[in-house]
Amino acid sequence: MTKSAHKDVQKMVEACLRQGWRVEHGARHWILWPADPTQPPATVGKSPNGAAIRNIKSDLRRRGAILP
Repeated sequence: MTKSAHKDVQKMVEACLRQGWRVEHGARHWILWPADPTQPPATVGKSPNGAAIRNIKSDLRRRGAILP
């Protein structure tokens, strides 16, 4: 898996992987597919700012992720 420039984002992606999520990565973003097929995928930037990190966390939690 490609590393993120931000440690918090990296931890969130690793937590999702442990919970059975599928992760596709590109040059600047990850696409995280939840284990629950009824939920839409989440797109996560690899180097977001502080406000974006809070939004990513809440978006992943809405889709069923249990984050640290």
